[in-house]
Amino acid sequence: MPDQNGKWWGWKNPAHMPLTFDGEETYACPRQDVRRRGAEWGQILLYYGFYQKGHLPMAGGVTDQSSKAMEVFRILDDVNLECDQALLEKERNKGQPKGQPQHGRQR
Repeated sequence: MPDQNGKWWGWKNPAHMPLTFDGEETYACPRQDVRRRGAEWGQILLYYGFYQKGHLPMAGGVTDQSSKAMEVFRILDDVNLECDQALLEKERNKGQPKGQPQHGRQR
């Protein structure tokens, strides 16, 4: 969602360390936009919940949907997958001494 000047992601407080978002390095903190545009993000997440259950925002199929909405859903799917994988990895490594192999058997 662009700001009043049509600029996307108008950050006020840059982060101290860069992060990689969608393949690009940025000093932006996404929480700022969520806080500033809570109602819009609430609506996006509401529709994302419907999407996860198989219901699209508009009548018709995937090709009848807004390309921007489908892109946001794809990004949210990717982030959810990354988080799920990180949690699984953390669970797998639980109790492993540091410096030990993370997967498979020790030799």
